[in-house]
Amino acid sequence: TASGDLAAFGSVTTVRVIHPEGAEVDPELVENLEEAIDLDPEERFDEHKYELGKTQLLTLLAEQGYCHATVEGSVRILRAALTAEVDYRVTAGPTCDVGEVTVEGQADLPVGPILRASKLRTGTLYDSSDILDAQQAIFALGAFSTVEVEAEVVDGVNVVPIVIRVTPAQRDRFMLGGGIQ
Repeated sequence: TASGDLAAFGSVTTVRVIHPEGAEVDPELVENLEEAIDLDPEERFDEHKYELGKTQLLTLLAEQGYCHATVEGSVRILRAALTAEVDYRVTAGPTCDVGEVTVEGQADLPVGPILRASKLRTGTLYDSSDILDAQQAIFALGAFSTVEVEAEVVDGVNVVPIVIRVTPAQRDRFMLGGGIQ
């Protein structure tokens, strides 16, 4: 029956990560990319997991400094063999460095503590997860009602300027708190 055929369809999934010729990528990164894919070769093909795999690969690459990375994928269904062959084509591109880190909106508050809390340093390897970490660290200073940290990734440019936008908290606000011990 048709429903019986669909239940068995894609019972085996083959996953391959392919790097284009000339891309010099650290072998450890290649291993991490392969581990990031959440498709189990013994399970039925899952399109959601396939699409999620592209996002996971891009995230991992951005955390390793590859801010211009691209991931394309394709799935080839082999009906006779009841398999799905999944190919991810990864183009890492060159690594990117953190460019100038600027602070906007701090009013009369000093920039130094904001920059130190962010831990973002010009010339270091760009890591997309550092953006969220910086935002949380600056907000934890307690002096701001909003904190936005934005990486300005521009195609073809391997230096990523970072803009930190803050809104100072009201200095005359009154806060109440309570607790049970």
